[in-house]
Amino acid sequence: MHSIVSRSKQVANLKLLYRSKAAGGVENAAGKTLQLGPERGLLLVLSEGGGEQPNAVAHQLAIATVEQCFKPEILTDKMLQNPLQQLSRTRKCIADAFCQYRKAQPAMSDIEAHTSMVWIKNNTYHVVGELRVVCYNPVLGLRSLTPDTKPVSMEMYDGDVLLLSTADRYETIDDESLASALSGENLSACYKALPAAQATLMAQVVGGAATPEKPTEQEKPVPPAEPEKPVEDNEPLVPVHTKSGHYETHDDAPIAQIRGEKYWLIAAALMAVAIIVLFCFF
Repeated sequence: MHSIVSRSKQVANLKLLYRSKAAGGVENAAGKTLQLGPERGLLLVLSEGGGEQPNAVAHQLAIATVEQCFKPEILTDKMLQNPLQQLSRTRKCIADAFCQYRKAQPAMSDIEAHTSMVWIKNNTYHVVGELRVVCYNPVLGLRSLTPDTKPVSMEMYDGDVLLLSTADRYETIDDESLASALSGENLSACYKALPAAQATLMAQVVGGAATPEKPTEQEKPVPPAEPEKPVEDNEPLVPVHTKSGHYETHDDAPIAQIRGEKYWLIAAALMAVAIIVLFCFF
């Protein structure tokens, strides 16, 4: 038996749609939108519980931790000026919260949650998390906002459709199919075209942001020229005979060393002559 929870609303220039699905009375994922106030933006959070047995504790703990980290009285000017740093700090707080919970509840030692956060501030997406986050724009196409789960910032454009979903963690959907699904006439149509998910949080930009320009094709970059092979340090010294009768080298080796090599060559030549002479007489 599945139960569906659906919410839709509009905040400033964003249309929001959130839907979750509970199986057997257990909701294993949840989404949250936090309005941080004027000039502070909007925070979108999606969390999915993990572990051997599905339960509602994991995602509830993750979202509660995010809410604590983004309380208005906690957000300082420094935090507001460094959104990615604040998101990364929040991610660490979630990990610490789960460590403490596992110590207090040994029977739940495998509990975990996968969480993604998108802080929309000053017409910019600031993103961090494990769940895949993508953005589709009719002009710019599909953009990934969670490359290798590293924090990233990306400009927001009019017409963007932002998607946070638990589906892509377990199901594979190619970029072309995903872009096609997100090109629907409204968020409900986009949601119906997506693969089944435990929870989905979507946002559509309907004005108030920059109009995207179609990117121009860039010329193929010229590959850099291969650097010249450096001269190895262990190459033998090459003595050079000068007009003055002395031997010198390209790296100005000591003259005594060069003279030693000269006398060794002369001695070897005399030895060869002596052997030839002895061979002729005997």
